[in-house]
Amino acid sequence: MKKILVKNKVRCTFNGVLNEDKHLKLNLLTSKKWLNSDIFLKEIEKNASEIYFHVMRVVSQYESEVEELCIIWNGEAEDLISKVRDELALRIGEAIPALGEAERYRLSDQMTSKWLALCPLGIE
Repeated sequence: MKKILVKNKVRCTFNGVLNEDKHLKLNLLTSKKWLNSDIFLKEIEKNASEIYFHVMRVVSQYESEVEELCIIWNGEAEDLISKVRDELALRIGEAIPALGEAERYRLSDQMTSKWLALCPLGIE
């Protein structure tokens, strides 16, 4: 949870000033998405084990790329998060065309929140 607080502080600081209301709301939203990610993945594993296997393969591969991308990123934090979220959704769609768009973006959004919480997605 501490990592979420620190990273979202960067995301909610505008012109050097932290917007505390937005920071609080974003922390709650990010935490909720992160916690829901495991529940959603377990549902997929239970109901569609082959899709789960493909999703986890894509997520695992991209996670290592995200770590490297974070090291060399020199743009805005929110641009990085959007890039990661969109790229993951695209890759999931390419690997698993049968998975609906809503599910792809839900997975992508939740995994991005999980990475914010657990470290692979670093923000300075």
